[in-house]
Amino acid sequence: MSAQLQQSHRPVAAAQPRRPATPAPAPPRPSRRATAAVGETGFSGSHAERDVGLGLLFRFLIASFLVVGVVVLVSAVGQDWILAPAMAIHLALTYVVLHGIFLLVKDGYESDVPDAQ
Repeated sequence: MSAQLQQSHRPVAAAQPRRPATPAPAPPRPSRRATAAVGETGFSGSHAERDVGLGLLFRFLIASFLVVGVVVLVSAVGQDWILAPAMAIHLALTYVVLHGIFLLVKDGYESDVPDAQ
């Protein structure tokens, strides 16, 4: 029995001090465009920085509602002559939405191109 006690009381090695874990890197700071997207106001910049797509969303929603209104009008009139003004309104609203898309794309491209100095 004494042999078993001697074997079970082996000296325990001293615990090695643990190195502190390396701190996680700080999260990247949001860009100027990202802070503008969450509602920062009062700075001047290109059209793409001021209008982050909300103008395009409003154009699209208004155009959609107007086209639905024109379709209801066409069905209420029930004559073929109403199709010409309805088509003109639809094409005009398509132009308005596409113009908004092109403005965002153009201004986004211009802000990505470095200035030649």
